[in-house]
Amino acid sequence: MGTKKNFVLDTNVILHDYNCLKNFQENDIYLPIVVLEELDKFKKGNEQINYNAREFVRELDLITDDNLFTSGASLGEGLGRLFVITGEVDSPVVRDSFPSRKPDHQILAVADYLARKHADMKTILVCNQRCQFAYEGPLYWGGLRRLYYR
Repeated sequence: MGTKKNFVLDTNVILHDYNCLKNFQENDIYLPIVVLEELDKFKKGNEQINYNAREFVRELDLITDDNLFTSGASLGEGLGRLFVITGEVDSPVVRDSFPSRKPDHQILAVADYLARKHADMKTILVCNQRCQFAYEGPLYWGGLRRLYYR
């Protein structure tokens, strides 16, 4: 087991792979509430992303408990915990760089917040759309990392 990390998932990771929660070993996973809100919009339809949104929500229902919003829900033996971050989090860098409150900006704010809150751990924003990386330049001054999920 290596050094434990925190991963923040972008909506597109889940739309690409509804089983993604199983791919982060013993590390903790954080879902900004806006990710769940965006997934809800994709549940209807016949495309692969619609199926993935529905399957992820079903998986989430199986693993969640009352701790999801506080101490996290266990993802199983040898895996980390899943947390949902609700409400607004303070990220001066994101607020100053992106004054509008778009979902991508809210996800970036959660990643920056967690990187500052858990400064002793690596916090990694996981997404699979290259255009999101253009948003993130100012955040890397604070130590946030990114991972392109394939």
